[in-house]
Amino acid sequence: MGDHSSKIAKAFDAKATIVKIDKEARNVFGIFSVAKIGNDLVVDIEEDTIDPAELEKAAYAHVLEARIAGENHVRKGVGDLIESMFFSPEKCAAIEKSMAASGIPATINIDASLWWGGYHVHDEAVWKAVKDGEYVSFSIGGTADRSEEG
Repeated sequence: MGDHSSKIAKAFDAKATIVKIDKEARNVFGIFSVAKIGNDLVVDIEEDTIDPAELEKAAYAHVLEARIAGENHVRKGVGDLIESMFFSPEKCAAIEKSMAASGIPATINIDASLWWGGYHVHDEAVWKAVKDGEYVSFSIGGTADRSEEG
């Protein structure tokens, strides 16, 4: 979390609104976390930031090591990861280059560093809470090193 001197392990809990729900397929999608918008690091409610490269590593680690949804960080196994993508301006440029090489005349312009994803929810109680609007966001838990500026 930035280039600072002293490091303290810290648990974190980032929340992001669910923006797409496929009720028939029981899938939910949204931004899991945002590190940077334009040239500015995003500052959370605890006044912490995360370096975009660290968020990218966390997104990949989640795919490799976790992939299972929990309910309120307690009850595990309520759903499974079905989509995960870290976006950055550099990655968007690479996607555009790949599309052009494939004959696809399209652009993608995301002036941010963010993690997008989706889960399939198979637990009945959790799915009901999503449909009823009780669960409206993702909450990505984990650990991080807190660095104090010095």
